[in-house]
Amino acid sequence: MKEQIQLLVKLQEIENRSTRMKKIIHAAPERKRLLDANVEEFEQQIVAVESLLNDLKIKYRAHESDLQLNVSTIKKSEGKLRSIKDNTGYQAVLKEIDFIKTKNSEMEDLMLEDLEHMEKAESVIQAKKEEFMALSNQMDGEKAIIEEEKQACETTLVQLEKEWDRIRSSIEPGLLEKFIKVKNKTGAIAIAPTKNSVCLGCNLNMPPQMYNDLHRPNDLMFCPHCERIIYLQET
Repeated sequence: MKEQIQLLVKLQEIENRSTRMKKIIHAAPERKRLLDANVEEFEQQIVAVESLLNDLKIKYRAHESDLQLNVSTIKKSEGKLRSIKDNTGYQAVLKEIDFIKTKNSEMEDLMLEDLEHMEKAESVIQAKKEEFMALSNQMDGEKAIIEEEKQACETTLVQLEKEWDRIRSSIEPGLLEKFIKVKNKTGAIAIAPTKNSVCLGCNLNMPPQMYNDLHRPNDLMFCPHCERIIYLQET
């Protein structure tokens, strides 16, 4: 019975490792998706600044167009001055010219601000594109590592399944059936060691006589609390 128990322990160890491998394999796509999401989020930041820059350029061109139109209007008004005979009309045109020049001056100030903002935006875009390239390369590297881990786990899983089949063939059918039944009932862990009268599967004390009986294993014994198969942990 002791040898059969040891085989069950090995079987449990294989299943534990297999579970870990499957978790890594299952988590790989989501891990990659999160890395892609980081890159996409950073890319959207660049798009937002580029959109701001484009709006600034449109605004600047609109001011530039208005400025040119005002300059043309000033020239026409200045041409009118030579044909105006009365002082009232002359002063009205001069006032109009001064008003337009004041608007142009204000518009030129706004255009200078736009240029400063565009320069800053272009600088931010350039810096973010460099950061994006570095981030993208880093994420590609991490995705490659995840893929390598996944493939390694898939290879290991195949080996573990073969080892599971090999060990299973050496276990008495009735014993294996009990192992599988307990595993399905308790959830993954079917067999647990005991130490100092404590089941290490549920960390609860067992009756002293039961613990003493574990030193003379003639049959399967089960934890009275978690119902797992139990065995004496060797030092």
